[in-house]
Amino acid sequence: MLRKKFYALASKYLELAIAKWDGDPQDLAQVHNALGFSYVSDEQVDRAIAEYQKAVKLQPGYVIAWNNLGAAYEKKKELAKALEAYEQALLFDPNNAVAKEYFDALKDRLERLEGVQIKKSN
Repeated sequence: MLRKKFYALASKYLELAIAKWDGDPQDLAQVHNALGFSYVSDEQVDRAIAEYQKAVKLQPGYVIAWNNLGAAYEKKKELAKALEAYEQALLFDPNNAVAKEYFDALKDRLERLEGVQIKKSN
């Protein structure tokens, strides 16, 4: 349903899956991440952020969810929070190309906006 862009319907089924979940909590993190993706794709960014936060709470090393959380914060123009999310992704996977690219680009953008130098990712 997500691939076909039926976001409202996908969200409904993912919400039901979460409500009835009795499996591994780490697997549940993936469902929260998918629901977050569905919400952000349907312009429900606040709800998406809440789902990504649940995903990383259940599975702190879930780099994809950290990257998605960063992107959602960027969409809301909460740039400092976005930078923190990308930094968390890099703590768990220092070579993650997506997190590096977004962290460095956002860091440069914030430095231009605020005139403050921020340490680059390795």
